[in-house]
This record gives sequence, C-alpha cells and structure tokens, in this order.
Amino acid sequence: MYALPSVELLAQGLAQIPGIGQKTAERFALEVAAMAPAKRQAIVRAFEELENRLIACDECHTLAESSPCPLCRNTSRNRRQLCVVETFHDLVAIENAGVYEGLYHVLGGKVSPVAHCSPQDLFLQTLPQRIRELGVAEVIIAASHTPESRITMELVKRSVLSAKTNTQVTFFSSLLPVGAPLSICAVDILKKAFHARKNAIDDQLNAM
Repeated sequence: MYALPSVELLAQGLAQIPGIGQKTAERFALEVAAMAPAKRQAIVRAFEELENRLIACDECHTLAESSPCPLCRNTSRNRRQLCVVETFHDLVAIENAGVYEGLYHVLGGKVSPVAHCSPQDLFLQTLPQRIRELGVAEVIIAASHTPESRITMELVKRSVLSAKTNTQVTFFSSLLPVGAPLSICAVDILKKAFHARKNAIDDQLNAM
C-alpha cells in the first residue's frame, strides 16, 4: 500500500464535510495532490481567505464578512418581519428563492441529542430582545419537516411569546418534504411553503 501522510490528512479533513464519505474524500484528496502546484496553491489561498474573513453577524448570527452583515444593514429590508432559520444554509436557500424581504435570526442548528446539541447551544436567548427592539410584527418560523426541527421550533415559539408583544407567529407549511433539509428544497417548493404560511396560526405549530 502506498500512502502519503499529507494526502491522508487532507482526506480526513474533507470527510468532515456533510455528505462526503471517506471514499469520496480520499478520491478528492488524490485529485488535489495530482494537480499542478499553481492550482493547489489557489485552493489553499481560497481556504485561507475563507478562514480569515468569515465571522458571525452580531445581530442575526449568520455567517458574514462584516458585522452587522449586509442583510441587517440593508435599510430597504422589512424590519417588521423576522424569519427564524436553523442554519446559514437555510438562509441562503430562502434568499435564493427570492420570496422574502425581511430580516433573519439564525439559530445555529437544531436540538438533537444525537448531535449533542441542546437548547443552550442555540441563539435563542437573544430572540425576544430583537423582537422588542425591532418592533417585529411577524416571526416566520422556517424549519425542515423533521422531529428535531419541530422540537426546536416549539422552543422558538415559546421564546417569541416570552417577548410579551403582539407578534404574530407563522411557519412554513407542511408542503416541505418530510425528512429533507430546508436548504435542499427546490425553489418552487420554498415559494409555495412560504406563501402557504398565510393560512397558519401560531397554535398550529404542533400540527406540522
């Protein structure tokens, strides 16, 4: 067996990416190793740039290169609407769907005993304060159609109610495919799920 420690180390790193198995990671690592030095260096510089520039927005907690992020700074966004999402991936999916013009609140994950993620690991504590400060009229809960997401979003609902405002709580409809991450849903499905929320009321959350 012929193996290079540096290539194996790269494969181990690539295997940490969700959706990439060990075999695929090993193949990618071999491809990178076989590249011309200039191409490898370009990839290295891209990773270094990513590491040096990425931060979390102090307001919405999304990934950004400045804080506040461009979405939070954008005065043309509807500050009376706040969309709560689990991850940065979900935010990107909704933005790409072009269906929403308000602000976001990124939780940073979902409650999952398997992933060792508890409510204390999420950005829930800052939500009531943001609702009060922004004068939010509607909180839109955008979650995947999974048991973990339902538990997480029930916590979001309680957090919204703790703000003691007249904020309306709505959520993406059950048009989302069961078990699939919101971030991989087709644009037309996201649009339909977003618009269908208009017929939802906050006490229907458990019926998702």
